[in-house]
Amino acid sequence: MRTAEVEHRLRERLPTLTAGQPLAPPDRVAAVRRRHARRRQTRLAGVAAVAVVVAMLGTFITVRGSSTQGYARRGLPAWTLDWPDRRDGSVPQSVLDGAVTAWARTAGPGGDLVTVQRTVWYAGRRVPGTDSVIAVFAAETDQGRRLVATTATASAVLGGGVPYTEGVEGTSSPWSSFTTTAPADRNLDLALALHLPGTPSPARPESPREVLYVLGGPYARTVDWSSDPPRGAPPGPTRGTLRSRSGEFIGELPALWALVRITSRDAAGRVLTSSVAGIPGASESEIPQLGHPDPIVLPPGWQLVHGVGGRGPGLVGGETPPPRGQAAAFMRCVGPGPIVVRLGARDALTAPCDGQQHQRNAGGPLLRPNPYTPDEVQASRLTTYQVVVAVRP
Repeated sequence: MRTAEVEHRLRERLPTLTAGQPLAPPDRVAAVRRRHARRRQTRLAGVAAVAVVVAMLGTFITVRGSSTQGYARRGLPAWTLDWPDRRDGSVPQSVLDGAVTAWARTAGPGGDLVTVQRTVWYAGRRVPGTDSVIAVFAAETDQGRRLVATTATASAVLGGGVPYTEGVEGTSSPWSSFTTTAPADRNLDLALALHLPGTPSPARPESPREVLYVLGGPYARTVDWSSDPPRGAPPGPTRGTLRSRSGEFIGELPALWALVRITSRDAAGRVLTSSVAGIPGASESEIPQLGHPDPIVLPPGWQLVHGVGGRGPGLVGGETPPPRGQAAAFMRCVGPGPIVVRLGARDALTAPCDGQQHQRNAGGPLLRPNPYTPDEVQASRLTTYQVVVAVRP
């Protein structure tokens, strides 16, 4: 049977098949059109919401990107930071290469020589406000991968100064280095800091000023610093902000009495990293240029034997035999205390570190196994002091 005939017979029987069914609603077509319009509006609203989310994400992405000031990655290996090379030409490359050579002479286990296979440079310059030269680089060696920050006085390495010398007691160098494991590139927002000696204050020439040098990541635009002084420290500024568009931050700080904390931020003010100022993993690099307490004033009737000002454990005296008489130690210190002065073989004299002068008498004259044996000062690495040993005939 042909298709046309089948269709014709179905049409003839349709009235019979639908007999008894209710009539269609009078607004059926209009209702269908309304439902279609609602579905269309819902889909359009969903598309608009997705567009808004995409636009917002685009805004968030470009905010971070806009703070790079055109930063272009150097394509360095993943084991080290892909930071810009900030050498400024103020130090000849031959001098910077000498810094690498000097470091490699004693960088191995037990102070042995390492072989540098690759050097990645991050900074090399003279630092304004100081007599310091700094060099910051990553080194791939036969003993591992290292990040190195090293400093020297300009007068010692510029104008023909040698990077190191070999002597009877080993290798010596004008370069002083801090070394840590090379951080991977995922630590892009790291901040490296060096505490450099600045020009002393005319009011306190004996108390050094600090120039803080911070090498930040490519997004860093400000560095906030703070240092909470301990009990007994003289009053003075304890916080501030350094600004830079290059990622190198240099600022002259007042005399400090404690560790310095730094917080780096991007152009939008978001925190990138917060840490103690130094080279991460090299604790000695965290020690700032600490201030010195006021000098000791001996009471009438006391005769100076010897004295010393310093930081951390040390020795005092030993150059000449001490005179006879009642011995005492006069001590003034600031920092984590207390301080202990060991006089000869008998006396251990202790005083708090509160910035005040303290007198502690020995049990009698100075008793030593050897007349030239120096006295010993025991103090924290963050404690600065003035110590005078004296006798009263």
